[in-house]
Amino acid sequence: MSEENSYCSPAWYRKRNNIPSNQLDFDNLDEFIERRSKRKSWKYDDKRLHDAIVAGCHVVKEDDLVKSFFDWHEIESITTMINPQGENVTFQAPRRGNYSFARKKKKLMNWIEDGLKGLKLWWPAGGRSVMFYTHILMITLTHKRSGDPREKQEAWQNETDEIRKWRSKVARALGVSIASITVKEGTENGFPASHVLLMLDKPVLVFRHVGQKGKITYRLQNNTVLGKLKRFWPHGFVDVEGVASKSEEPIKYVLKYMTKGLSKNCIDKYRKEGLDGLKKHEITFVKTHSYQKLFRLRPVHISSQFKARLNSSGRLDSNGPQSQHGLWRYSTTEYMSYDKYWSMRQESYLSANPPPPIACKISP
Repeated sequence: MSEENSYCSPAWYRKRNNIPSNQLDFDNLDEFIERRSKRKSWKYDDKRLHDAIVAGCHVVKEDDLVKSFFDWHEIESITTMINPQGENVTFQAPRRGNYSFARKKKKLMNWIEDGLKGLKLWWPAGGRSVMFYTHILMITLTHKRSGDPREKQEAWQNETDEIRKWRSKVARALGVSIASITVKEGTENGFPASHVLLMLDKPVLVFRHVGQKGKITYRLQNNTVLGKLKRFWPHGFVDVEGVASKSEEPIKYVLKYMTKGLSKNCIDKYRKEGLDGLKKHEITFVKTHSYQKLFRLRPVHISSQFKARLNSSGRLDSNGPQSQHGLWRYSTTEYMSYDKYWSMRQESYLSANPPPPIACKISP
């Protein structure tokens, strides 16, 4: 092969861009991304681009990712269902991060909470009010902050496998069977900080701790167990809390960003001021859903062991018999701008809930 031909070969391209030789080569990828960026859609759904990201040949810019997420939400998918009587109902199709998606996760949260009712998961140790035995631990697995966008991308891409390995090591080290709920949540800086709710076969001892700001938490008494939980996660800080109070709502806490929908107000603020116009929790919400969608991650994973221990009256996905009057079938799908959708939603709300009449004072 001549020097001219070898200069433009895939091997030369990989060497120039520091791409490992065992990874895929993508010719003219920058031009392809530029063409995709002109579309008001989720450009990362494209197979070629997704493969390049997974292979490490393309690093996603966080600003572009967030912009694509908002662009994707500016077009609403509205589905209409019809029943045999000719009645129809129109609703917002579930899309990661919108209100319909949040309602589905809220249903999941309620199902888990109902299943936990009646289970004795914690109790005072020796009648004391500061020491408790608990079967439930709430753990946050963070990542070290870095300015390298490639590290952030790899952290999200490998999060599922890293949590799985961590759970396996913890189970072997503690000699217990572990049931868990995992939520892959993000942070304001874009790195993942997943929450894991662990249900242990054997209870552990925790003590009541009051922080500097007056926040009450329950911390592990056994430093050996605490050390194992932290040692098996080499990527960053590990926060471990025991659940030992009726006032605590661990399910709602770990699912807080999954049961909230993207509001019109948030979209409008981003349009005007970008991320600088959003509040901290809104930025966290947007980045969480953006990275989850980028790597097609399941937002919530409930292990089969956890489901088996719930005191549930039925399956979450149970489909009971329906009356003929209640049978609905798909009719049409309409795509519209989010401005038109929210205007239609407001009109529908006002027609069902008209504002009270304004009392007029009549002069004598």
